[in-house]
Amino acid sequence: MKKRKFFSGAFKFLIIALLAVALFTKGTLQTRLAIAVFAITGLWLVIPLIKREFGKIRRSLHKRPKRFRVKRFSRTHAPGSAAFTVPDISDPAPVVLLRHVNHRISVYLKSAYPDVTWEWVSEQPEKLVAKGGTGRIRLFNVPEFNYADVEFDQMARINCDFLRLVPLAELTAASGIPAAEIKSGQPIDPAVWYNLQGKSALVSCIADLNSNGFTALTINENGEIIVKQGDKEITCRTLGSFPAKQYWPGVANVLGKAGWSAAVLDTGIAVSW
Repeated sequence: MKKRKFFSGAFKFLIIALLAVALFTKGTLQTRLAIAVFAITGLWLVIPLIKREFGKIRRSLHKRPKRFRVKRFSRTHAPGSAAFTVPDISDPAPVVLLRHVNHRISVYLKSAYPDVTWEWVSEQPEKLVAKGGTGRIRLFNVPEFNYADVEFDQMARINCDFLRLVPLAELTAASGIPAAEIKSGQPIDPAVWYNLQGKSALVSCIADLNSNGFTALTINENGEIIVKQGDKEITCRTLGSFPAKQYWPGVANVLGKAGWSAAVLDTGIAVSW
């Protein structure tokens, strides 16, 4: 009913206004007034419709759930705390890198000996970490060993060879080895001799011989490394302080653990690969 009254009122105004314009005006004025009457009637009809649509939009907006705004803080600042800053590292990069490597060594050692502590014996171990090589560390709280050789390779891998170094005087008192043998300078522990003197020489010599097609060598009693080439015997190198004959089984055992086949002969030790 309201809509009908609304439209009927607008049409009544339109008819009455047009009749008045037709009766009382002529010419261009009549045309302009007729256009004005149509415009007013159009606004009469359109403006209430626009208001109605805006009212619907407002009511729909009020019905929507309220959105809560979350206040975001920057990464460098959190409420109730001081601004976060990256500390300046005053130590050089090699020293910081060595600390990371030390931690890896500690984890490696503690996996077998939980109470172990250690310290570097080799000088400037950070150079070994950067370029690769073998360095020595001293072990504490490890009953079986007191030293270890730590090897770094270019693949960032770490390998530890455990050692037990005993002073000659202490070893003499415990084992009853004659003092003359100690004065001669011969090594007592085959593993110690191999790590300190034999390892580097044998590894280098075997690498050269293997590249030339050899598969075996013999270490004579005087420390000479001999290979057979046809009917001839050629001396490749001489090992310093080669152990006496009674220690050859121990030397052969150490060489076997190093990855080579070793057999004790009457005149020396035969090694093959």
